[in-house]
Amino acid sequence: AGRLSFFSSEWRKFTSNATVLDYISGYKIPFLSVPKQSFPPKDSWFPPEELTLIRNTIADLLSMRAIQLCEPELGQFISRIFLADKPNGKKRFILNLKQLNYFVEAPHFKMEDIRTASRLVKKRSFLTTIDLKDAYYSIP
Repeated sequence: AGRLSFFSSEWRKFTSNATVLDYISGYKIPFLSVPKQSFPPKDSWFPPEELTLIRNTIADLLSMRAIQLCEPELGQFISRIFLADKPNGKKRFILNLKQLNYFVEAPHFKMEDIRTASRLVKKRSFLTTIDLKDAYYSIP
């Protein structure tokens, strides 16, 4: 994970945008304050087939170096994990960062809807989809 930083010199050939180059060299989460939890979340229970999927997903994330093992530490912040159904019937691994997000400065943005998208599409327009499944892990 974080492989984009290995190519920062190449990125500088294409852009001088400071924000883009900052992200390439290593994104820093803009915390408003040190995250604190009054108490850790309760342990979760998963059926055996879900537990297998969770363990496999964690093993994949470890092998991609998207996550790393850590030791328990005083003041640690623990976020829950769960599985959500995907439209194709499979399960998606979710790390619920909702509680952590209360400590992060987040810029306001407007999420456009289908009406806006339909106004932008004209006759003979071409559309495509891009699978960004693991692209997130490329950002250091």
